Amino acid sequence: MPISNISTSDLFEEVTLDLGTLSEFDSNAASIYSVEDFTYTEGKEIPIILNSNSFATTYEDWGGETEIVMDFQELRRDRQAGPPDPQEEEANNPFPIKTKSIEYSRSDLLGKTITIEFGGLDSINTYTIEQEDGVRKFVKLTDEEVQALLTERQSVISEYWNYEKISTPLTYTFKVVGIIDEGNASYIPSNFANKVMSDYIDSQLGALQKDITDDLLDSTFLGLSYDGTEFSSTSGFGLGREMPGGGMGMGRPQEISSTEDSYNIPGLVIKTASDGSSDVEGMVTDKEAYSTAVKSSPYITMKIDSIYSRDSVINAINEAGYAVQDNSDFEIFGKIQSTLSKISIIFSISFIALIILVVFITTLKFVSESRKEIGIFRAIGMRKSTILSLFTGQAVLYTIIACVAGIVCGVSVNVLAGGYFNNIFSNFAGETIKQSFDVVVDVDASMFRQVNYILIAIYTGILFLTTFLIALIPAYKASKVSPVEAIRGE
Repeated sequence: MPISNISTSDLFEEVTLDLGTLSEFDSNAASIYSVEDFTYTEGKEIPIILNSNSFATTYEDWGGETEIVMDFQELRRDRQAGPPDPQEEEANNPFPIKTKSIEYSRSDLLGKTITIEFGGLDSINTYTIEQEDGVRKFVKLTDEEVQALLTERQSVISEYWNYEKISTPLTYTFKVVGIIDEGNASYIPSNFANKVMSDYIDSQLGALQKDITDDLLDSTFLGLSYDGTEFSSTSGFGLGREMPGGGMGMGRPQEISSTEDSYNIPGLVIKTASDGSSDVEGMVTDKEAYSTAVKSSPYITMKIDSIYSRDSVINAINEAGYAVQDNSDFEIFGKIQSTLSKISIIFSISFIALIILVVFITTLKFVSESRKEIGIFRAIGMRKSTILSLFTGQAVLYTIIACVAGIVCGVSVNVLAGGYFNNIFSNFAGETIKQSFDVVVDVDASMFRQVNYILIAIYTGILFLTTFLIALIPAYKASKVSPVEAIRGE
């Protein structure tokens, strides 16, 4: 959003917060950070995802002085001598304009309704800067000097615009649906971005009361420029949609701030030549120009079907000729998945080993206790193969009964306990994952009640095969028992 002044006084008590960079998201991309509906509907509160990196207030601290001198060469020497203590550096920082971060509670802000102002005239600097040979001097202006600058600005602007209208910002009501702490941008719905830019340009055109010559545009009066294809500032940065993880917001055109001899006019769009010469060709009067302009960005956001596909997606992009490096924290989910998979494999192997041991010991014990019966069966002419089938069949029958009972009990417990485990995981996701990483963790209890019948069938098959093979060992021993020795031993 190429608007320089975006602020709210409703987020924190007695604090007017400058939101800085504001970019646009569609509902699909926004679902990474919020479960709320992220579409703009006229007449309803507008959803916004705030960036906590903008939660800071700026203030002046002159220490009772009217002039402050900063020797950057001396500061550089001090830094080369060793890293300064952060608290000591802050206390000795001579720069009169300072910032202070604002503490916040995520739960207190989510769902909060706030009013945000767009546009309005820039604040008048209350100091001047003089620089020479690496020394910078800040001189605080008196109240009379500040008032003189305000009066002069009003006089110059009022010749062409209704000063009250052009200095009044646009206001909209928003609802906080998400908070992130990466990058610099807060996010609003794409369709609302087009509307607010249309209103922004239209407000300037509505306040205009006199034609302006091309000589004054881009000199005395500053704003955005438009070459018929793309919006940009006079510094030439193309209009971009900053994405999460992006650096310092490069690629986003911004209205040029007012200087001593020029003034930034909110909503002013200067028409420039399409040949790249930047020659001024008048003022853009089409309020919908932003919605039809080409958007470019050095950043890209992709929502993939599964977090476990991130590596393959990155590799595919790089194989297509790009150079993408994944700097996000989402690898934590891959580690969690890998750990859970290893635990699952260990439990499965342990379970199968336990079943083998139980079947082997049980069948061996049964053979040992049935030696007399085996001897009688052999004495009346029963074949060895029949005895072998008898004991293996018995082991398989017990396995069938155990599997049926286990499946019925397991599915029942799974369904009944699904809600309980959902609460446990939701608390873990909310207090650990969501608190540490700016992603939405939306857990549905149904995921804990799902029954994987294919996996049950696979494990049942493995169990039957294992039982049959293990039961053959004691069953074979039973078939080798001599009738005379079995009866005599009993």
